[in-house]
Amino acid sequence: PLYANTEYKELIERVQRDEAKAFEELYDIFYPRVMGFALNFLKCNELAEEIVHDAFMKIWEIRMKLNPQLSLDGLIFKITKNLMLNSLRLKVDQPLFFESIKDSDLVANETDNQLQKQEVEMRLSYAINGLPQKRKEIFVLSKVDGFSNKEIAYKLKISTNTVAGQLRKAKKTLKDTIKFAATI
Repeated sequence: PLYANTEYKELIERVQRDEAKAFEELYDIFYPRVMGFALNFLKCNELAEEIVHDAFMKIWEIRMKLNPQLSLDGLIFKITKNLMLNSLRLKVDQPLFFESIKDSDLVANETDNQLQKQEVEMRLSYAINGLPQKRKEIFVLSKVDGFSNKEIAYKLKISTNTVAGQLRKAKKTLKDTIKFAATI
C-alpha cells in the first residue's frame, strides 16, 4: 500500500513542515480518485470541483494532526463525503418535508445510525434536485410552501390534474430513492 511506502511517510512529514510543493504532490496523488468519487455521486463537475477543493483545504488545515504511518485514503474520502452531505442537504424545512411524506411510509422506520440517515437525506436531496424542473417546482410549492393543488394550478397556469399527476410522480421517485438507499 501507498502509506507503507517510505516516500509517502516523508511526503506527509514534509506537508506537516508546511512545504507547499509536498502538498501539491499529495494533491496530485489523491485528486484523481477523490474527484472521481465526488463526480460519480454529484454528477456536477463544478460542485465536485468545489467539494474536492474544500476537502484538500481541510487536509491542509489539519496537516499537523496527520499520522504519516496511516493512510490518508480513509480520511480524505470521509471528509469529501461529509462535505457532499453538507452541500446536498435539503434546502427545505426538513421537519415540514418529512411530515408531508410520513403517510407514504418513506420515513416510517427512522434509523438510529446517523450516517445512514445522512445518506438517505443526501439521496433524497439529490432526487429532489434531479426531478424535472416543473415537477420539482410543483413538489416544492406543495410540500414546502404549503400551496394546494388548485393554488399551484392557478399559479402555474396548468390543470389541477396535471398538478396531482406531477406530485404522484415526484412522490414515487422519492419513495423509490429512499427504498433504494435503505437497501445499500
